[in-house]
Amino acid sequence: MLARKLAFQALALLFAFTLHGIAQSQPARYDLVLKGGHVIDPANRIDGVMDVAVSKNKIAAVQKD
Repeated sequence: MLARKLAFQALALLFAFTLHGIAQSQPARYDLVLKGGHVIDPANRIDGVMDVAVSKNKIAAVQKD
């Protein structure tokens, strides 16, 4: 019974470390994130404090701060 419990705990730790490694190896979603800037975009009627994400030299996302 003790051996089974130790084997289960070892397997759980291995799984946790594997997930942690996978999470850290994910590439960055954006090249640059500008937080809390004043964005003015008349075409989309935006005039306010927003976060702007840039990827591959293009604006990828604009969201409220």
